[in-house]
Amino acid sequence: MNKLFFCLCLAAMVTSVNAQKTKRQPLQIGDTVPNVFFGECLQGKFAVKSLADCRGRLTILDFWDTGCLGCILGMPHMDSLQQIFGDRIQTIIICYNHRKDVEGMFNRIRKPLPSTPIILEDSILNAYFPHVTVPHHVWIDGAGVVKFITYDHNATVDNVRRFLNGETLHFALKKEITDFDDNAVLYAEGNGRWNREIKYHTLFATYLDGVELSIPQLMYDPSTNSQTLRVVNHFYRQLFMFAYNRDIGYGLYYQKSRWVLETKDRANFFNGTEVDSLIDNWNKKKLASYEAVLPGKDPAMLFTAMQRDLNIFSPYNARIEKRKVKCLLLVNKGIKPSAYKGTDSVYVSEVNDSWVAKNYTIQNTVFSGMVEGNHDLDTPILDETHYTGKTDLHFAGSLSNLSDPTNFVRAQEDLRKNGLDLEYGYRDIDMLVIRDKK
Repeated sequence: MNKLFFCLCLAAMVTSVNAQKTKRQPLQIGDTVPNVFFGECLQGKFAVKSLADCRGRLTILDFWDTGCLGCILGMPHMDSLQQIFGDRIQTIIICYNHRKDVEGMFNRIRKPLPSTPIILEDSILNAYFPHVTVPHHVWIDGAGVVKFITYDHNATVDNVRRFLNGETLHFALKKEITDFDDNAVLYAEGNGRWNREIKYHTLFATYLDGVELSIPQLMYDPSTNSQTLRVVNHFYRQLFMFAYNRDIGYGLYYQKSRWVLETKDRANFFNGTEVDSLIDNWNKKKLASYEAVLPGKDPAMLFTAMQRDLNIFSPYNARIEKRKVKCLLLVNKGIKPSAYKGTDSVYVSEVNDSWVAKNYTIQNTVFSGMVEGNHDLDTPILDETHYTGKTDLHFAGSLSNLSDPTNFVRAQEDLRKNGLDLEYGYRDIDMLVIRDKK
């Protein structure tokens, strides 16, 4: 009884070991090939029974299947190599197909069988050397070490002769990933195994739930000579604004007065009342994300791509158009040249928002202050002073928030004291027009 129990245990152990051996790990260049016994040979008896019988000679394994007509047309070449080099090499054709399928193939194409042995229904060598495309060649030296896993075009008379003479050969590695998922997006395939190889891309995404705060980024990486533009969870109006300003900072279209919204739901471009039950729906409609990674360090390329992608993938189209609109005009009413004797410029902020600027241009003080301080003004502000020289200025307050009538009157009084004024007039100017897609 004890002997029977021991035999049963031993049999179970052997079965377990054999089961583990069936999970063969692919062999790489430099590995020693285990002794594999060949299965059925298409042409009948084959004097070589296993890889061990090939020791002492170069062995070339030629993997193929019945779906590869080119493989069959190349088989006479393997015969020629065998005839030329005799017992110094051994060429073997390996396939996993059944005899019936292989013979049917040769009958259909009316080609004679090669003299190189064709091993049928192989699973062991196919597991040691997995591949997707055929022909697939493996060169094994006389010591049973894998020297090359390569393409069939390397199996030339000259290369075989050089190998047998001990010369150093360099063949391209035919590396094939058998689990590649054709249906997966490239950056996610294989858990992101290609991310180092993905050098450049553009990406448009809708609202990323849970990303509450993200600062727009414009970066250059000298190590890869690549530039990145990334804007996450911003209003569509901001995305278009960045794209057409060609900057993530201030620009002409940062001003609300420079947009024309020809959209059904204008509310999608502005902050809404934060009603908890509506926030998720608002976010999905109003917010989106964009990323571009492109070569070089010219941001114009990034913003050109951003314009293109927003027009293709967002719910809106945008373009710069000339429109006749009512504008607020900064005009010259007697600007005086600077009386400052120094060569530099002096700017001093005083109490109660008052400020003094000496030896400054109108553009770098008054006009820039009005533009930057009135982003939400409905009327575009234009500089029509036609004065580029330097002047001295003294203002009792800031030039922001001109939509407030009180601020507007005070600012206008300051302007008049400095030889300037504000007037209304219609002008043909560039406007960023954003429309719903039809």
